[in-house]
Amino acid sequence: MRIISSKMKKIVSLIIFLCIILSVVAQKNENKSLFTSDDIEKITSDFYENLDLSSHFVNKNLDSALFYAFKAQNLLPLVKTDTSAIALYLNMGDIYNATGNFETSLNYYYNAKFLTDSLLELEPGSPNLISKQVRILNKVGVSFFSQRNFEQAMKYYDEAILVLEKNKPSNKIETDQTRLRLLSNIAAVYIQLSDYDKALLSYQSALEIGENHFGEKLESSIFNNMGICYMEKGQFNLANYYFNKALKIREESNDRRGVAQCFNNIAKNAVQQKNYATAREYYEKALNLGREIGNKESILNSLQSLSTLYHETQNDRQAYLTFIEYSILKDSLFNVQNMNRIAQIEMKYKFDQQQNLFDVELKRRENERQKAELLYLIIGGSLFFMLLISVLLIFLQRSRIRNDRLLKDKLELEHKNTLLEKQKLKEELDYKNRELTTNVMYLLKKNELITGITEKLIKAKPYFKTENQKIISEIIQQLKSGSENDIWSEFEAHFTSVHNGFYDRLADLYPTLSSNEKKLCAFLRLNLSTKDISTITTQSVNSITVARSRLRKKLNIQGEDVNLINFLMQL
Repeated sequence: MRIISSKMKKIVSLIIFLCIILSVVAQKNENKSLFTSDDIEKITSDFYENLDLSSHFVNKNLDSALFYAFKAQNLLPLVKTDTSAIALYLNMGDIYNATGNFETSLNYYYNAKFLTDSLLELEPGSPNLISKQVRILNKVGVSFFSQRNFEQAMKYYDEAILVLEKNKPSNKIETDQTRLRLLSNIAAVYIQLSDYDKALLSYQSALEIGENHFGEKLESSIFNNMGICYMEKGQFNLANYYFNKALKIREESNDRRGVAQCFNNIAKNAVQQKNYATAREYYEKALNLGREIGNKESILNSLQSLSTLYHETQNDRQAYLTFIEYSILKDSLFNVQNMNRIAQIEMKYKFDQQQNLFDVELKRRENERQKAELLYLIIGGSLFFMLLISVLLIFLQRSRIRNDRLLKDKLELEHKNTLLEKQKLKEELDYKNRELTTNVMYLLKKNELITGITEKLIKAKPYFKTENQKIISEIIQQLKSGSENDIWSEFEAHFTSVHNGFYDRLADLYPTLSSNEKKLCAFLRLNLSTKDISTITTQSVNSITVARSRLRKKLNIQGEDVNLINFLMQL
């Protein structure tokens, strides 16, 4: 009993000592809640410093941008101003928009819009708030444009224009620059909708604002896009005029990527006018420049266009060689895009993990704050009640530590599983890509060889004896039919091994499809272009285009907004 009594005395003494310490800490915490003006100024300075750093890293390192944004968000409750919250929400929206997480991005933009609208009710006509409101509406529109929701994008762009026209902020230069960006964004929507007349009207309105507000990049972009609109409308001289205006600006500003784009557009415009010599000259200029600067997208565009041009001008050998180079680069670029997609998934996982950790930290700090307040109130009441609460806090602390440890272990396990799944997906994707590329290249070469033999036999047929010409004709016919059947059988076997079940689903949903239409579905399922399919099947591009139109009708695809390839990808 004496031993137990001695232990109890020690425990009670320890608890009393802890209560005294906690009482002092609680009083200090109370004092800390009363910040001086210098403290508030320092906290506000730290908040905006972290926010500026986050904004700086948005286009450079999204991990760092999110890190500093969370630090600023942690200080926001102490800053307690709506303008600070608006700035933070816009920054968070920009970060998540850059990662492709549009839903989270829009939530932050809408929060910023709600606060801005509330402040405008208190300060109607405030130039600063109106500027923020227009900026937010533009960001929301851009987010919807990135999701190809053009109707919603146009709604917010129009609302932003309406706010500008209604309020007319005092800073005319800033207002003109904002209207210029909005008009350019609106024109981009019209181009996506193939409404080139309205797009041109928007660009003309932008030009009327005045060249003093243009940067070289924006001005050349407007001229280039106007050229595209006129080319699509069939007004080739005007298109060439604006392409050359854009080219001149980009050459003077040493925008080599933009120059390559202009070369490609001028060449495409020349093709439309059947001026093949000029087209080839500019396509080759674009190709050479693209290789110099290492721009794969520009090189790919030039190679594809040159291959088509060579084919149109009966230069089949050069068309074939160019197409082979185009196919190899396209497959390489496709693999890079898939790797970027995997990296984007990993980045999203990291962001979600950081958000979870941040939420846990906020809860922990909130718990600590509540504990401190509760402890202070209990000390003011009775020492006995404080002792009981102190014991309870000890158990709660142990439970929290245990739960945090379990949560950390769970997050680590989920991370390992995600890495394993990502590695498996990458390996399977690499293997299938290599196999598909090899198979298509093999089919192309085999078909070209058989076609060449057939053409030689056709040319040599008149030189054979009359009694042998019938046999030669039969051989030619067998080569043609046998080549097509063999090539298709090989392709179908390989396709079925990669896309198992595709033909079964196709037959169940659309039993009236012919064998040729099923073949076309398989080629489109591999995302092959009309030109690629024409090369493999030795049919004309026009025949493939007609077949695609008939296939759309048989698949009951209504409207041009439904993409045939995307439709087949979902089967």
